[in-house]
Amino acid sequence: MKQNVRRGWRKLLFVSVMIFAAFTLTAKDAFSADYIPDPVLVGTVDVVPPVTKEVIVDLTATPKSGFVPLSVAFSCTAEAEVHYADEIWAQPPQGSVEETKPLYKKVPVPAEDIKIPVLDEPIRELGIYTFTATAVHGGVTGEGSVTVTVKPCKASNKTVTTSISYGIDLAKDKMQNIITAAPMITSASLSASGNFSKKTSEKCCNLASSPVEVKEYSGAASIKGNVTFNIPGWSWKFVAIDHQKKLYKVKIDITAGPELSLSPSGTLGISGTDDPCGSSSVQIAGSMAMKVELSFGAHADCEYAVWKSGGQWRWEGKVEVKAEVSASTDAGASVTYPLPNGPGSGKFYSGDLDGTAIASFTLGSWDFSKSASVTILKGT
Repeated sequence: MKQNVRRGWRKLLFVSVMIFAAFTLTAKDAFSADYIPDPVLVGTVDVVPPVTKEVIVDLTATPKSGFVPLSVAFSCTAEAEVHYADEIWAQPPQGSVEETKPLYKKVPVPAEDIKIPVLDEPIRELGIYTFTATAVHGGVTGEGSVTVTVKPCKASNKTVTTSISYGIDLAKDKMQNIITAAPMITSASLSASGNFSKKTSEKCCNLASSPVEVKEYSGAASIKGNVTFNIPGWSWKFVAIDHQKKLYKVKIDITAGPELSLSPSGTLGISGTDDPCGSSSVQIAGSMAMKVELSFGAHADCEYAVWKSGGQWRWEGKVEVKAEVSASTDAGASVTYPLPNGPGSGKFYSGDLDGTAIASFTLGSWDFSKSASVTILKGT
């Protein structure tokens, strides 16, 4: 029994000694081993000639989408990734272990080595188109692509209407500053009014086209005026009174002179639709006219009275004679001009030259008048 116990302790002691010896040897080898340093750069060697690894092409289209007909312009740049040198790395001190690291850089590809797509005319068919550009550097070819979408026409439902309205009415009192310098003007007036509108909308002539702008025009304006000139004429007055016997008195007043009246007027209108799809019809129409009236009038007043004895009136009365001769005519022009390039058409006209004569005689409560009109010259 005692021998077995001793034998077990000897085995346990032997195993413990062996484990300790193995650990001691391993730790000694680990802590006594030589240190291996990191590699260091010992030099750079140029690669002659440089070697192109890759060519990167960037192709851009402007615009990238639109409606038929679509004009597209292209621009392109390219870069080449070039292996231009090697770094040499070694582990000191002996330098027996070497490592080579390649160096790369990007250089632009000259424009003459880039081939860009060119469109001689706009794209006139719907669809998605792919265009490719190529660039060559150091014997390596690169490609870049871009897609262009040609869309079917779609018009907006938005409508914009622009309107302008105005009105002017000037009577003589408002034109006083203008006519003060011309005392011969007895009356003057000017009035103008107008209303114009433009409606803008979009329309597709067909699906394979871009939207177009349709404009509808309407409106009219007018202007008219009148100026009357009182040209200085002739006048004569006579008064006779019997101051001694106080039997009668007579007063005669005669005036005569011309009067000129000018009445200009004009109109301007626009109407129609400007439709690029082919049904355009816009025109401007205008007219201008002048009415001229020249008259010559004479007016005679004769007042008389007879006294009774004692200074009271016995009989009195008045005789009035009027006469007027006038002539009037008008002339003008009208023109119509289709937009935008005409040709326009016009017309000139002159009205009839009319003459009028009026005479009247008044004696007390008895009146007599007579008038006559005649066309002196026919218009055209």
